[in-house]
Amino acid sequence: MIFDGEAPELRHVLVRDGFLEIQISEEPDLAAAGAAIQIDGASLAWTLAPDRYTLVSAEPLTPGSHDLTIGTGGLDLAGQGIAAPFSAAIGTQAVSGTSFVFREPDPRQVENSAVGNGLGFHGLGMDAAAGLIYVRNRWFDAELERFVTTDPLGFVDGPCPYAFAGNDPVNFADPAGLQTQPSWFPLKRRYQPRLFVRVDPVKSSVSWSDAEIEQQLNEADRIFKTQADVSVYWTEIKKDPDPKEVLTSQQAQNLLDVISDRYSTGTGGYAGVPIYYVRETTGKVLEGGSSLAPDYPSDRRRAAIVGRYWGGQQTNQYITAHELGHAIGGLCDSDFPRASRCGVGVPIPDYGGVMKYPDPYDKHLQGDRLNEREVERLRRYAKEIAETNPQRKRY
Repeated sequence: MIFDGEAPELRHVLVRDGFLEIQISEEPDLAAAGAAIQIDGASLAWTLAPDRYTLVSAEPLTPGSHDLTIGTGGLDLAGQGIAAPFSAAIGTQAVSGTSFVFREPDPRQVENSAVGNGLGFHGLGMDAAAGLIYVRNRWFDAELERFVTTDPLGFVDGPCPYAFAGNDPVNFADPAGLQTQPSWFPLKRRYQPRLFVRVDPVKSSVSWSDAEIEQQLNEADRIFKTQADVSVYWTEIKKDPDPKEVLTSQQAQNLLDVISDRYSTGTGGYAGVPIYYVRETTGKVLEGGSSLAPDYPSDRRRAAIVGRYWGGQQTNQYITAHELGHAIGGLCDSDFPRASRCGVGVPIPDYGGVMKYPDPYDKHLQGDRLNEREVERLRRYAKEIAETNPQRKRY
């Protein structure tokens, strides 16, 4: 046996063509309704509408003014009454039509602010007529807890293009209606000092333009600065006197060993972490490479190689950030939790990220996020080479 202990709620009270209609949230008891509901102090006879939730007076009300009262006595089939007594003045006329006396508030409607504030969820505007929130690129329905139109970027956040914040609004947000982002990064930024890390970009292939290298570095600076308060800066893009268009995987490793060692010992003319921009690698095909030797605790060797092509396709704008994540923060090194899942071929359910992406040439499937462990690790190792004078920062 299932016992219904919930008190019925009043949905609406209206007069339709002279007949009084009262709808509640549970099926009413006609006999009990005669005792609980009174017009001008007298009981009425009731019938039940086809929906079985609406009481309809057996006779029309006489034209004029009437006083309606609904007590808290038993009203539904379980003998439960409404939580609080209800009273209202009713005016009827000898004409047909419908007149609402009471209507339950619609949870999708937002009351106007008493101080003129038109902002709501995520600080965004609400369309009172539609009951929807405009999230810059599409509309969000708070009642359905999802967007009403598909993601303009496609399946960037998973298999459902209507989902909001990966169905996890506690830990994630989507302030632009485009791509899920961790919701806690802005809070963590408030109490940690900005770290400034210099890098020395070297153009070693004609496949790279200076503008493309600038874009790569700007993306890395934006991602690290926004999420970890680590700012990447540079003073110029150097030209490699010995260009390296295509490298074998062994040649790439040899180059990393040489430039990282020269950087750590101060013998290569590198004032910041060296980044060589080459065309591509052959053999073991890599989108890039990096070096952060764990056996140099006080003066870690750091360097990166970034390829313009990977597997015959052009790499995306996040590759420099990915390689610098390895080189500066040691992300995904052997002593870093493998749960970070760095590298290619990783599926998307955990929303991608700079250090964990399905492929390095699809900008929509990778994303620009770091997880909490990656932020902590990046800041910890960046401190070892961070500049203390922000005036040197290149803007």
